[in-house]
Amino acid sequence: MTKIIRILIADDHRLMADGLARVFSDSPGYTICGMAVNGSEAIAFFKELLPDIILMDIDMPGTNGLEATAQIKKIKPDQKIIILTMHDERTLLNAALSAGADGIVLKTAGAEVLLAGVQAVCAGEKYLSAEVRQTLEYTKEKAGEFSRE
Repeated sequence: MTKIIRILIADDHRLMADGLARVFSDSPGYTICGMAVNGSEAIAFFKELLPDIILMDIDMPGTNGLEATAQIKKIKPDQKIIILTMHDERTLLNAALSAGADGIVLKTAGAEVLLAGVQAVCAGEKYLSAEVRQTLEYTKEKAGEFSRE
């Protein structure tokens, strides 16, 4: 019997959160165990619901997603967290990784990308969507160029 993956969604935009919930309700093997509207609520729900994975928006009121990710990782370092963001700036992506994110998916990605990310992270892998990898690889190339000057 296949284990059902329990997901906590943390996003302050109701339409986005509902859309995410729909993606997983339409796919076998997943269940939404909770939906938080800010980082503080995400931390509280994480402690109460013990999800397998958290889908965490960065920009939320109060405690943002990066702060919530770092706090959750201090409590449970092996908690799986994928950051969802509309921002593709290098600094923010690196901050997400520094906070302990196991994966990053841009909100412009399709459902299949998010599903692949959740599967990979739940299997113990790190996951960066193609756009995120491209941004970070481009940055590394540029950094290499600058270090040779």
